[in-house]
Amino acid sequence: MYQRLPKSEADTVKILEKTVAKDTPTMLAFRELRQQLEDDGWFDRDLKREFTLLGIWGSMFAGAIATAHTVPFLSIFLLALTMTQAGWLGHDYVHGVDKWCDRMRQFTTVAGGLGCTWWSDKHNKHHALSEFFFDIYHFFDL
Repeated sequence: MYQRLPKSEADTVKILEKTVAKDTPTMLAFRELRQQLEDDGWFDRDLKREFTLLGIWGSMFAGAIATAHTVPFLSIFLLALTMTQAGWLGHDYVHGVDKWCDRMRQFTTVAGGLGCTWWSDKHNKHHALSEFFFDIYHFFDL
């Protein structure tokens, strides 16, 4: 994965403070709301739920293997659900919001065949283009 960007030097910070717009009241209110949600525990990882979701993934995968030669259609269906579950779990883990995500980052690679660097690149483009099309939508008053 890519390294995080280094902290800005003091001279750069001074230049940015002069040229970049100040924080708006909306930005400050959002930061306050986010901090309140963090303080209230909304972003705490629920390991019981994590293991439940991983257990569901594993059970569907085991079911797909067990039915591969006897009921191929069921096996294909379970494998499709398995890959979907791996994608959603990987989505959470690749975001990297806590140490659990750091440990589970390669889950998507192993369980879903999606390299986390590839996934991260596509996901970032998705968000960049979503905003682009949102701006276009409002520019033309669509």
